[in-house]
Amino acid sequence: MKQILRYLKPYLGKLLAATVLIALSTLCDLLLPTWMSAILNGGIAARDFPAIAARCLQMLAIAAVSLSQHFSAGRRLSTEVVACFCADLRADVFRKVNTLSFEEFGSLGTAALVTRATHDVDTVSWVASMLSGTVATIPMLFLGGVVLAMRKDVVLSLVLLAFVPLLTLIVVLLGKRVLPLWGKSDDYIDVQNALLRERLRGIRVIRAFNTEKREHGRIADATHIMAENIIRANVSMGLLTPLATLFLNISALLIIYLGGWRMVHGVSGVSAGDIFAIIQYVTMVMNGVIMASFAIIMYPRAQVAAGRIHQVLGAE
Repeated sequence: MKQILRYLKPYLGKLLAATVLIALSTLCDLLLPTWMSAILNGGIAARDFPAIAARCLQMLAIAAVSLSQHFSAGRRLSTEVVACFCADLRADVFRKVNTLSFEEFGSLGTAALVTRATHDVDTVSWVASMLSGTVATIPMLFLGGVVLAMRKDVVLSLVLLAFVPLLTLIVVLLGKRVLPLWGKSDDYIDVQNALLRERLRGIRVIRAFNTEKREHGRIADATHIMAENIIRANVSMGLLTPLATLFLNISALLIIYLGGWRMVHGVSGVSAGDIFAIIQYVTMVMNGVIMASFAIIMYPRAQVAAGRIHQVLGAE
């Protein structure tokens, strides 16, 4: 992976700028629940309409700043870095392939070389995208959400932390199930390319000996195996979002119940605005955990793709 990531070196300035801008956008998002809590506690409870209007304008300004940083600056720079990274990597793979000897070319195979220059480069590009975007968003959403929630109420925030280890365990189990499926599907992409190339080169011979059904069957078998592994992997990955949503809703219900019980019995000074803010922070933390989960599962796949590309670039 280190050999592949060196292609990001010419774009470190843009990469850093995109990371900073997206981090600032995330920080603005973390401030919004606090402003909404102030509206509920100081504005609606006191029926102070000027205070509500002032807070709403402040929230609108923060949201506008977050939106401008996220799309016009952060995402634009991030997309540019990823596109340039892929272009440079594909160009080097293409140049290297043209210098290979016939023996090296034959040992790797045309189908494998095509896959490494297209599918594997697309997979590795996800790492560049993550470094320019989510690498700052994930820790800020998680740590910022937890810290700000605890500032509102420590006991209610512990409900949030109780679900994080459970979700992490599910991510680990899904990762162990999904990674072998993706690896097998990538292998059969090479098989498909090889079979299709054989068919194109020998189409006259295939028609002359009337073996089209046999060739169709070979490609169909490879396609079905690839599709079956991809479907099983995507179905397994698809479980992550509904499970996270389930935990989010359960934690929100527990926070509302415990917060309401404590308000009624006067256990602490928690208010309705604080409960609302904590629920919003729970949502942000869960989003951060989901993003981290996809990163944890995708990184080994990108690492395998990087190794396959390095097999070409590192050929003597």
